[in-house]
Amino acid sequence: SPGGDRLVVPSLNGGRNIEIWTPGQNGELTTEKETVDLDFETAVDEEIAAYDDFAWVQTSGIDVFVLASSIDFKVAIVDMSKSPPSVSYVTLDPSQTWPEDAGASSRQVEWIEGTDFVWISGPVEQQTYVLNVRMKTILKTF
Repeated sequence: SPGGDRLVVPSLNGGRNIEIWTPGQNGELTTEKETVDLDFETAVDEEIAAYDDFAWVQTSGIDVFVLASSIDFKVAIVDMSKSPPSVSYVTLDPSQTWPEDAGASSRQVEWIEGTDFVWISGPVEQQTYVLNVRMKTILKTF
């Protein structure tokens, strides 16, 4: 998280889940963790996570991080204000299907600081998506 009070660690299982660790005091072991299951396509390669970028959004009562799948058209919004964290999904473009020859791609996820908006790149479909994390909707593509 931006304040360093939690760490997001990808699992080495194709991206089926992530671990969220709460660091211990200086010099002490980190022992607190929660596992969050994800509903991302993981069929490309078990050793490659289904995501490679995320943005943590902390503003106006929002404490979420956003992961965009690199293999399909899903975005996970993980609500960190709850314990255990809850996950909501948004589909970037329901009319799109992932090309069989595309393999994994790299999506960039960027928070527009101080707002409810995250930009997500779509290199395979050559689009950028604007996601409102509070409303959990895609507002615009370009």
